[in-house]
Amino acid sequence: MSVLNFSIRIAVACLLGIVIGFERQYRHRMAGIRTNVLVCVGSCLFVMFSMLDGNGDKTRIAAQVVSGIGFLGGGVIIREGFNIRGLNTAATLWCTASIGVLTSGGFVLQAAIGTIIILFVNIALRPLGRKIYSENNPEVEDEFNYEIRVQCMNKDEFHIRSLLMHMVKDENIMLMNLESQDVELSEKVNVKAEVVSIGKNDMCLEKIVSRISLESGVVSIGWKIKE
Repeated sequence: MSVLNFSIRIAVACLLGIVIGFERQYRHRMAGIRTNVLVCVGSCLFVMFSMLDGNGDKTRIAAQVVSGIGFLGGGVIIREGFNIRGLNTAATLWCTASIGVLTSGGFVLQAAIGTIIILFVNIALRPLGRKIYSENNPEVEDEFNYEIRVQCMNKDEFHIRSLLMHMVKDENIMLMNLESQDVELSEKVNVKAEVVSIGKNDMCLEKIVSRISLESGVVSIGWKIKE
């Protein structure tokens, strides 16, 4: 294999990885552009090594790529709130590896077709899947992610955090993350809470924010629905 042919295949693998990764990055998934590009290029490099070496079995290397990518895919599958997240992203990484393998063999057109199919599945079939699921499970509501931001005085931080956790628990919504950050050159602290609710629950957030806003140490407070 010439250096030019090697470079072209790597460049194509990188380009197709960017195309797939862009869709994941646009939807704010854990595995975005860089991850998909690295998976695509890496699988391409592994298989091409066996071609360059001359002694390796490229089909055996490709099989190892298929099984090995499962460990990387497992890293993006997490439990978030009431649902399991990352299954589709893990499957996308698995498919991205196959694009790299196809590109390493010089099947550029086939790899491009595979990329189009992957994008079609992730973009076009997404609303269809949701529609079918909602029709078969009318009682199941969507999961909503909210963010509460409070700015308070440093001395009141512990009390505000405790009050936030207590109120979230009482309202039967799940607290996913609670963090604080000092405001530079002041005695204020920004407290951010991320919560999950089954079904839209704006009134609950208004209740929490209204209650906490009555505390003397609170400078500002607000909430929003996270995308």
